[in-house]
Formats: sequence, structure tokens, C-alpha cells
Amino acid sequence: MADSRLYAEEAERQLHEIVGCLRQGNHLGALGEFSGLEDRILYVRVVLMRAARLSTMKPSERKR
Repeated sequence: MADSRLYAEEAERQLHEIVGCLRQGNHLGALGEFSGLEDRILYVRVVLMRAARLSTMKPSERKR
């Protein structure tokens, strides 16, 4: 979970950069900041979904 937090924090930083670029009218800069953002968000989503599944499973089901 710690690495997913780091990925989420990096995605947050990127989103702030994108917003900053857009405020300045720098659309190409904003587009450039998207590099890797989708992968980071997807990774965090997958980790959170797995954690949610594991938290609802019975201990005997986790061993499979």
C-alpha cells in the first residue's frame, strides 16, 4: 500500500502541474504533463480494488 500512496502523490503532483499549465494557457505543457498519469492512476485503482477484496474475504478464502 505504501507504493500506491507514492503513485497517488505523484499523480496529484502531475494534476497540479496540468492545472498550472492550463491556467497559463499552456495547453501543450498540460498535455506533456499527462505522460504516465494514466498508468499511475490505474495502478492505484488496482491496488485499492485488491485491498478491498482482501478485506471482505474470509481468511480461508485468501489462501487460494
